[in-house]
Amino acid sequence: MIVLAIVVAGCTDSAPGPAETVTTTVTSTPSPAATVTVTVPPEPAVTETVRPTVHVPVGEYAIVLSDGATSDDAELAAAFVDFALDPTAAPEGLNFAPEGVQLGILQNVHATRAPGELRDRSAWLIGTEGDLYFESTGPFSAIDTVRDWIVDRDRVEDVPIATGVFEVAVGRHDGCPYKIDGVPEGMESARQVWLKPVGKELSCAGRWFAVDLFVEGGAIVGVNVALGSP
Repeated sequence: MIVLAIVVAGCTDSAPGPAETVTTTVTSTPSPAATVTVTVPPEPAVTETVRPTVHVPVGEYAIVLSDGATSDDAELAAAFVDFALDPTAAPEGLNFAPEGVQLGILQNVHATRAPGELRDRSAWLIGTEGDLYFESTGPFSAIDTVRDWIVDRDRVEDVPIATGVFEVAVGRHDGCPYKIDGVPEGMESARQVWLKPVGKELSCAGRWFAVDLFVEGGAIVGVNVALGSP
């Protein structure tokens, strides 16, 4: 089940409409009729931010928008999350590039998979036990990382870190608490839509992650994952 809460952070409401003009005719005797124009100032714009503040039920998720993301980006992110939950399904609005999708860690590409291969969850595993990233060893999987934020709600020292809530943003970003050195080769002109978790108890060492979807022509051409580091 999708719970979609759309928030555009840093966005202002559209400019208020022109002032409403009310025309009142006042007649006195024997003076000729006079016309009085009353101008009513418009009401000030009100911006309301809607953000989930509690955990959504296990197995469900919510999405909030930030940093230039649009409703189309939200739909893409939701379709990818649905796919992460069940890669054998074909969520509407999720298109993988027919020539293949690059899978990577940070700015590095580790594999290219055909769309048909991506229906197998094991095809998303990249990196080996000898690869050390984020003070952890591989392999790593973008879809398992997303799925676990929804279904793995185990408490850490009795603190419920995972909330099932994702924030979707667009553009370059850093890791936590480190820098990411650009984007994968060939992805410089792609639209970079990325998901990260939302939660009050979240930290770099406590389940932070980012999953990047690189999009060209409406199709995903690359997916990269970054995890938090102590």
